[in-house]
Amino acid sequence: MIPARHSKWAQALFHPYVMRLMRRHFHGFHLLGEVPEWPPQRTLFILPNHVSWWDGFFIHMLNERLWQRKPYLMMLEEQLSQHRFFARLGVFSVKTEGFAAAKSSLNYLRSVFTSHAAGEIMFCLFPQGELRRSQVRPLGYKPGIIWLLRQSPAAVDVVQLGIRIEYLEHQHADVFFEFQPLSLAAGQTPELAEMDAAHAALLERMEGRILAGEQGRELLHGHASVSDRWQQWRRLWHRSEK
Repeated sequence: MIPARHSKWAQALFHPYVMRLMRRHFHGFHLLGEVPEWPPQRTLFILPNHVSWWDGFFIHMLNERLWQRKPYLMMLEEQLSQHRFFARLGVFSVKTEGFAAAKSSLNYLRSVFTSHAAGEIMFCLFPQGELRRSQVRPLGYKPGIIWLLRQSPAAVDVVQLGIRIEYLEHQHADVFFEFQPLSLAAGQTPELAEMDAAHAALLERMEGRILAGEQGRELLHGHASVSDRWQQWRRLWHRSEK
């Protein structure tokens, strides 16, 4: 497997580049619902649904905006082997040809747990293990996530993250996020099917909020669309007539 090799210079190069890239390709980024409390004494364990090539970039932006922790993000080994620069940003590899193939990466994660202070790091694993449209049911949670939670040497803050990319009235898509903490007692591990169903319910709740016109908290303003420019022109025109 390919381990993460964090580098400050890589982060300094990557951050302004990816922020410009996302602004250019999306209209805006919105956080729906309540923002959970992030216990400083616990490792943060984020579980997003995997809907696009952009998802890892979204996590980077969320970490910069919300957590500012040392990130560890899982990526398929065949992809990371072609883009090894990402290892300098905290990305590590996994093979998905069955549990035995993935176990080395899960063992690596367990070692990371024990080598960092609680609250210093943020893990991000896509529990589906592959790209899937947000409408697919069940989402397809892989069992490795349960194994990893059972191996954690300390309490972790497990939070599911819903991601929806929606084309609304703008030329470019808007990206919506919503968090859903999993209520786990010490040493408790949820059932895989329950986690899958809870995440599906989160995505459906998000759909209802988006259809109702909720914008939530804007995390990043992106590319102005044709309709934005038209509205700006109309406002200027009406001011000039007064």
